[in-house]
Amino acid sequence: TVFQGKLYAATIDAKDERDWRHVYRYEGQDRWTDCGQVGTGKSTGVGPLIVHQGQLYGGTTTYDWTRVRTGPYEPGRVYRYAGGTKWEDWGQPSDDRTLNCAASYKGKLYVGGGPQTWCVYVQEGEGRWRESKLFPKSGPQKCFPHTMCCFNGKLYVGWPSVYAFDGREWTYAGVPSEPERTLQTHSLTVYRGQLCAGTWPLAKVSRYLGGEKWQEFGR
Repeated sequence: TVFQGKLYAATIDAKDERDWRHVYRYEGQDRWTDCGQVGTGKSTGVGPLIVHQGQLYGGTTTYDWTRVRTGPYEPGRVYRYAGGTKWEDWGQPSDDRTLNCAASYKGKLYVGGGPQTWCVYVQEGEGRWRESKLFPKSGPQKCFPHTMCCFNGKLYVGWPSVYAFDGREWTYAGVPSEPERTLQTHSLTVYRGQLCAGTWPLAKVSRYLGGEKWQEFGR
């Protein structure tokens, strides 16, 4: 993500534990500055990086599905960058070991993840979090938050189903592609004034038409 005119990138699931949860700042050409290791917990990386109210935040996470459920890992936490190599602990939203996505919406910070609880959480103050929306884990409207995007005054979250939030109420917004058994919605972005989604495993891209309707427009 971009913060104060510089590009920041994070590591995840590195082979060596010393390389877990590092954030780097791009300085031009092939130069990168190590901005430190985020937290001390047993998480293998940093997932979402986001600018919220002029500050850079990162969520720690463990993504490798071969070990995240059974390995000796801890729930993800949110941290705020304090400059240099320092990161301030901003609390643990839930029991989730994987924090996949984050968004700044109507003055509040939101994060989503799993696999313990499929939910979006909202920050209610320094170090304090609460559930904003708990999603079903099965059925045609299931959602394991993997991606978030703000569009036309609403917050959208998806995987595989998409939900929309207007600041008061969450509503079901359909599935971007035909719901194959393995369908996963991994990306949401705004392109030419339309909300678009990218899916796995068939690499279909769709645009949102409103309500619960989507239109595929290629692979």
